[in-house]
Amino acid sequence: MRKSISILLSLLLVISGIAFPLSPVYASDTIVTKVAAGGNSTVVLNNDGTVWAWGEIENISIPVQNSDLNGVVDVTMGYDHALALKNNGTVWFWDKGRTVTDQVYGLDNVKDISAGYNYSLALKNDGSVWTWPKYSSVTKQVYGVTDAVYADMGYDYSLAAENNGSMWSWDNNSTIAEHVYGLDDVVDISVGYDYSLALKNNGTVWMWDKNKTVAERVYGLNDVIEVFAGDSHYLALKNNGTVWAWGENSSGQIGDGTTLYRHTPVQVPGLYNVVNISAGSHHSVALQQNGTVWTWGNNMYGQLGQGTKVNSTVPVQTKKAILELVSSAGDNVVNLTWNSVPGITSYKIKKSTQAGGPYRVIARNITDTGFVDEDVNNGTVYYYVVTAMNGNEEVITSNEVMACPEKPVSLNLTATAGDERVDLLWNIVPEATEFKVQRATSAEGSYITIVSDIGQTSYTDNDVTNDTKYYYRVIAFRYGKEIITSNEVSVIPHRTVKNRAILLIKMTNNQEKEYDLSLQAVNDLVNWYKGRSSGIGDDYYCINKEQYPGPFDSRKDFVSYNNIYGFEVMEYEIH
Repeated sequence: MRKSISILLSLLLVISGIAFPLSPVYASDTIVTKVAAGGNSTVVLNNDGTVWAWGEIENISIPVQNSDLNGVVDVTMGYDHALALKNNGTVWFWDKGRTVTDQVYGLDNVKDISAGYNYSLALKNDGSVWTWPKYSSVTKQVYGVTDAVYADMGYDYSLAAENNGSMWSWDNNSTIAEHVYGLDDVVDISVGYDYSLALKNNGTVWMWDKNKTVAERVYGLNDVIEVFAGDSHYLALKNNGTVWAWGENSSGQIGDGTTLYRHTPVQVPGLYNVVNISAGSHHSVALQQNGTVWTWGNNMYGQLGQGTKVNSTVPVQTKKAILELVSSAGDNVVNLTWNSVPGITSYKIKKSTQAGGPYRVIARNITDTGFVDEDVNNGTVYYYVVTAMNGNEEVITSNEVMACPEKPVSLNLTATAGDERVDLLWNIVPEATEFKVQRATSAEGSYITIVSDIGQTSYTDNDVTNDTKYYYRVIAFRYGKEIITSNEVSVIPHRTVKNRAILLIKMTNNQEKEYDLSLQAVNDLVNWYKGRSSGIGDDYYCINKEQYPGPFDSRKDFVSYNNIYGFEVMEYEIH
């Protein structure tokens, strides 16, 4: 609205050397350069020259981009219409009843713009001021003002400050300005419904009734760098980045957590490092140095940008409208899901066989947050986007997703337990580029990922405890996208214990005798054989055939030392 605001913001950014990320309202590679409120709407300008708006002017409670505008360097919001100033000095206009942004013809070399209730004005580089009704492109020059540096338009009258600090005023349906006495050294002005504000170069704020000619100082305010008047509430920004407010507060537009009328300025709590302020009829807006946008007050038309229509008596951060699309493919089918976007009336589904399009619309007027596309062929790659609609207007377009329908593929997992280890093995999955192994301690329990991005089809888990039951599953991915999950397997690692052996005795007559014995029994026989070799012990040894009792209470073999040629011991384990 006033060029001083844009200059001030630019200076702050240059001095601080900060390139901060954009407010969550907008795309991540842009930053906010100005906020403008008016009536029941809010408009924001980004440094990439794009304009975003919400509230009554767009009939939506989340920020949407004005796709007709680019190369914009300034924006302003009137009661129900907005203006944009492009970098070529032209002025553009739109309101709540229009879907197209039109140029205000006959205007060029404009450096500042302002919008009121039914009129608009433009300040040219030569210091002249021009005005016109909001539904007309016929502009007229305001006479009496020849060297203006600031200008602002209110409900039914306007103000201009000249280079020498003098003030001028005129009715909006007139083009003849009159000198306002008693004010000088003015560096910023703002016109409200009944009252106007003037900021002097010494940082003091002055206020006066439109029906009076004497301005009075607003005490309690010093070191102010910007002022803004709503209908009946008023904002001031100090050079320390704090915001102060006073006046009407029935909708919480003061921002102090109450709805009490404030006769004197109070600090808006929780706001620091603010670089730009603005006010609508009954709501307020602030832009912080870190790029976040904060709003408070009336929200009947969604002018707070929260996706709701609930008032707020304290500043709330304007939310980003995100539309995130996810796809999954099956056998001749693609499933699409996305998040719900507040304030949206429906969704439109678009499909292409090429990345980035061109797309064709395959479904309209979708009110759910999911869609199943069965008009697909296995082995073909498809690309999708979803567009959120506000009536017939496309508001937000999602990310692009890829899907390739295929016949079902199985992923079979097996597990083998060892001593403080589990060996996992699974089959090759066509199209899979990597696998993730997960483990739990209960069936279908809370899985944790123990290894990811592995290319082989086997894995040994050494981070296990013996005699504990573990559950495993493997997930196959294709370039980071999950394509299939294996069956669940369970296994109990254990300590390896060799507690039995097969004893094979070779006799001198070439016969062989085989026994399945405990290790203790085998060791006893070996000790007997060693002793008898030294001349100690009996000539015969009794072997208890404990594995083969059959119908008998016991079975025993007696072997003679002299008939033994040799023997073989083969140990094994039983758990």
